[in-house]
Order: sequence, then C-alpha cells, then structure tokens
Amino acid sequence: MFDTLQHEPAMVALPIDHPLAQRQRRGKPLPIQIADLEGEPMILVRRPGAPGLYANLLALCAEQGVRPRVVAEVARMLTNLNLVAAGTGISVVPSSMLGVHRHAIAYRPLVDGGRLNVPLTLVYRAEDNVGPTATFTRLLQTLAGEKHPAATTEHPQKKAAR
Repeated sequence: MFDTLQHEPAMVALPIDHPLAQRQRRGKPLPIQIADLEGEPMILVRRPGAPGLYANLLALCAEQGVRPRVVAEVARMLTNLNLVAAGTGISVVPSSMLGVHRHAIAYRPLVDGGRLNVPLTLVYRAEDNVGPTATFTRLLQTLAGEKHPAATTEHPQKKAAR
C-alpha cells in the first residue's frame, strides 16, 4: 500500500552567504523565483531518491525558460544539504529539511513552490497491516491529518519562541 500522508512545499536551500539569501524587504527574507535559479550551480537528488521533486523542478524550469546549471547529483537528501552547507551550490528541498545545518544554510520559500510540493508517503504491505502495524499506520495517518511541524515551512523552535 502507498498512502500519501502529506504534501510539503519545496524550499530553496542556499549557502548562508549567498546573494539570494541576503535579499530582504522590510527586514524579511524575499522568496526565490524560478527565474532566480538561472545559471546558479544546482545540486539535485537523483531521480530514484526524489523522483517527483527532480522531474517537476526541471519541468518547471523548462516551462519558464530557465536553465539550471546542475553541478552535482547525489543519492541522498542529507548529502545534498552537506554540499549546500559547504558552498558547492544551491538546491530545492522539502520543507521538512528546514533547519538542517541552519548555521550554514538559509532556507527560502520558492514562489512556485506550491507546484513543487513533495509527497510524504507511507508504504506498507496491506496483508501485514494488523496488530501493532495497523496501530502504527493509523497513528501516522492521524498525525498527518493534524497541523504537524514537519508539514510547515516554519522551524519548530521558532514556533515555540512565539
């Protein structure tokens, strides 16, 4: 079984000192436009690791006439963010990554990020969905239906500070 629990918006992950990360209006960071990605060194998670995000990002760029300069394709999201933190390039990631390497990465909303939402999918064998497994899948489905920190673009520590 494949149950889509939530859809997360996509965010742009940038090295903290990147010019796009520094743009502000009235003291608030500006969202990133797809056009801003033109010519930027991009790090992407390979299709098997993030098939929808990878294909949808490239399709959205093509639709808007933007040619991202892919400098690396990696197998895992954390490897992707390690390279962003090291200054290798920028990336588009699910909002649940917000806060990873926050000392070195700035996360900005993507203006067209709603079109690049990332599904969070629970996969299990239907015939095994009994007893503790059924309890676990119901719990995840219930939690996914509630406002949950992983499904928002705001970092949980910032929420708690309010």
